[in-house]
Amino acid sequence: MKAWRIPIIIIVVLVVVGGAWFIFFRPGTPGGTGGTRGTVSQVSTVERGTLEQKVSAMGNLAIPQQAKLTFGVGGTVDTVQVEVGDKVNKGQVLAQLETAALKRAVTQAQASLSTAQINLDNVANPSEADIAAAQGAVRNAQVALENAKRDLDYTKLNADLDIQRAEASLQNYRTIYSDRLARFQGTFSSYYRPTQADVEQAALSVSQAEKALELAQQAKPKLITNAENAVAQAEDNLKRAIETRDQVVAGPASDAARLAANLVTAAQVALEAAQESLDKATLTAPFDGVVASVGAKSKESVLSSTVMVYLVNPGVVELEADVDEVDILQVKLGQQVRVFFDALPDVEFSGKVKAMSPVGTKESGVVSYPVTITVEPKAGVDLKEGLTGTSEFIVGRKENVLSVPNRFIKTGSPSTVVVVTSTGTEVRQVELGMNDGQRTEIIKGLGAGERVTVATPGSP
Repeated sequence: MKAWRIPIIIIVVLVVVGGAWFIFFRPGTPGGTGGTRGTVSQVSTVERGTLEQKVSAMGNLAIPQQAKLTFGVGGTVDTVQVEVGDKVNKGQVLAQLETAALKRAVTQAQASLSTAQINLDNVANPSEADIAAAQGAVRNAQVALENAKRDLDYTKLNADLDIQRAEASLQNYRTIYSDRLARFQGTFSSYYRPTQADVEQAALSVSQAEKALELAQQAKPKLITNAENAVAQAEDNLKRAIETRDQVVAGPASDAARLAANLVTAAQVALEAAQESLDKATLTAPFDGVVASVGAKSKESVLSSTVMVYLVNPGVVELEADVDEVDILQVKLGQQVRVFFDALPDVEFSGKVKAMSPVGTKESGVVSYPVTITVEPKAGVDLKEGLTGTSEFIVGRKENVLSVPNRFIKTGSPSTVVVVTSTGTEVRQVELGMNDGQRTEIIKGLGAGERVTVATPGSP
């Protein structure tokens, strides 16, 4: 750089700095002292943006899905297939006991059950002839029931046919009667003229046909009821035949038979217990998770209650927060929450209110309510149980609103701000809205881009 340019640059810088000082710090001008010596003004621009009201509460991280896994049966550890920190999947084998003795117990229980079953068959088994006779009675009862149902169908059909035939006969006799009566009275000329006796005979036939139809109609429900009763009786006979057959097949209810049956039941229970112990010798993961601890090594002895594997699922984490009584009514189920942990101050986690206790706790005169927050983990971030965290419940949110920092507002009735104008400053009334603790919404009285000021003590 040429030497003659350096003084020019210095002069330009001094002019810029001096001009800035003159604009912002000279008495009686916007951004200055407002005419009062010994004060310095702060200036803020009215901005449009988003405000949020938050309620904060502290708590500790919990991992709700965890399990202290035991074999549930004592023995010697054969293999351990996981280590602390290993990630496992649901159903994955974690460890196994030696199973030789357990398998022998299952084999012995199976043999005992077989022996008990043979003994029961010998004591209570009925003869083949009795069983055959009882089964034959059931078959005969089934045939009788089928015949009774078929008779019922035929009875209904024949009753309808009888009525139809009686109706047709009645219609025929009425036609004959009408014809004879008309001829007898000479209503129309005919080569045949019936006598009085012919007319009376036709009328008698009509009366008899009406009576026959009435009898057919009255007989139908009685015939059907009798047939239905026969079906019901056949069904009852079949039921009794089946009960008799089952009793014959089951054998006599003697004391020896009951004792043999009880021995079979006991042998079945013993076999189930032996098989259950063998199944417990293999420890599997009940859910996806991470191994937090391992309680024994291969060839070591364990009790049925020994915690072999402590498994946790860090993919599901919750913050157990205590919310102050003055804030609890603003917290709702399903509400969105921001979560920060002391160990990760620069990482923001998302959460949601999962549960709220209706019962508060009182400590040192302060009442708070337990609130459970489900926290969404982040990839690559390993959260630990017990971490201290701060939750921010979003209880109010407004977007695209005008606001200024709280310190620039003089609250009261009315609330006012000092506005920087082109000629100096002026006090202006404003209508206030949401306050997020740092900034306050301006509903009326200011526009975007305007500047407000507040005087603070400074050096003379």
